Amino acid sequence: MCDAVAHSKCLLFADDVKIYQAIISPQDCYLLQSDVNSIQGWCIANCMQLNISKTKVISFSRKTNIPIYDYKLCQSSIAQTDSVKDLGVFIDAKLYFHDQVNYIFSHYVKLLGLVHNITFNFSSLDCMFRLYTALVRSKLEYASVVWNSIMSTDANKLEHIQQRFMALCFNCFYPQVHYNYSLAFEELKLHTLCTTRHRLDALFLIHIYFGLKFCPSVLEIVGLRVPF
Repeated sequence: MCDAVAHSKCLLFADDVKIYQAIISPQDCYLLQSDVNSIQGWCIANCMQLNISKTKVISFSRKTNIPIYDYKLCQSSIAQTDSVKDLGVFIDAKLYFHDQVNYIFSHYVKLLGLVHNITFNFSSLDCMFRLYTALVRSKLEYASVVWNSIMSTDANKLEHIQQRFMALCFNCFYPQVHYNYSLAFEELKLHTLCTTRHRLDALFLIHIYFGLKFCPSVLEIVGLRVPF
């Protein structure tokens, strides 16, 4: 399928395809539409159906005025959107990731309440911590390399989830100790979510550098200094 795309870049995963390119002039819109037509023709030739209702157009830009083009697929206009969910991550047109943060907060603050109900009579801090790590924290860190450019207000909003968990642990297992945020980190051997995300970013870059992950578009913008 990607061989049919002549002017744009193409990403494939399972039965999902994305084509994209920088739009600088109206001619770029025509070329992108040409590639959409090419994919349509390829699918027809290979007896594959396209799901037009799930096909969307999103324009990534922080400008107020961006060119709008009526892209078509199978003679039907493709719906324009300001936010899409791709592989579990909400991506908005301005790349602020507010929708992603709001989804994480609303969903997993409820899940933290479920953990609280399950562990109400637990006598083991370790069991409680493992439940939090498996059910909540792992989801707070999911694909964070993609959306870790969030604003400080959104980062603080996510941190509130972990703060609630630590307060819960202190109330259950350290009732005689006055709750202190810094002390809680030390006692529970936790790091802030922001620190963990930065470490995951660094680990991702290390994996790319040593060839453990294939991402040439990232590697080519990394300046490497080789000493003589």
